[in-house]
Amino acid sequence: MWADFFGEKAPTTPALAILAMKTGAPVLPVFMIRDGYQRHRLLIKEPLELVNTGNIKKDVEGNTQLINHTLERMVRQYPDHWFWVHRRWERKRPDKFSLAKIKWAGYILFRRKDGE
Repeated sequence: MWADFFGEKAPTTPALAILAMKTGAPVLPVFMIRDGYQRHRLLIKEPLELVNTGNIKKDVEGNTQLINHTLERMVRQYPDHWFWVHRRWERKRPDKFSLAKIKWAGYILFRRKDGE
């Protein structure tokens, strides 16, 4: 899906939001930062407060955006630790936001256990 990342629309996977919403598992932001020569520190932040209004489409969008904003804050705090291997910002952007994959994932993950 397309979500804001540093003020630009960027392709972003909704998988973490979908998985957390489906399982009810907390999302703990965890980051490894350098702390001197050959030393690192693990930062474990407070669990994110995910949106759960019952509107799966809007909740997935909102929670994915929350995750992106959390990553942004860490990159702003430690910009010299950030390295992104692939092209995060695509040249082509959709005219209309496509939620086909989210709809499919929502159907698979959120359908009732009785098959409906």
